[in-house]
Amino acid sequence: MSLMPFDSIFNANGGDDHHKSTGIDDERCRINGFNNARTGAQRTQSLVGVLVLFNGQSINQVKRFINANSTDKVYKIISELKANWKLDIDISSGVVRLNDLGPIFNANAAGVLEVAFPTGNVIIGNRLYKVC
Repeated sequence: MSLMPFDSIFNANGGDDHHKSTGIDDERCRINGFNNARTGAQRTQSLVGVLVLFNGQSINQVKRFINANSTDKVYKIISELKANWKLDIDISSGVVRLNDLGPIFNANAAGVLEVAFPTGNVIIGNRLYKVC
């Protein structure tokens, strides 16, 4: 999984290299591209997709991206995912490391990204990325 900035795509095709975005306009997702499902399997898969996307990044980035009220809420979400879905996740010095998606999600790691980001696009820091 990787992110490709849209401006890299546009530059390769001779396009604009100052591509900034203020939001993704799709009723299936939030303005940042994250699935807006609040409960159920879609919500679970979306949260796992965020952990895949932000693997090796700060827990504060995860918190801001999912719009959690506190890092304690993110720790609680991660604990529930670990317990219920057998994910191997470590948090050390505030950095989230997803070591294994467990027996359920490993078979379809790309699928959780498709659920988490229905348009295939994500906005991080006002920059539009394509989830590859």
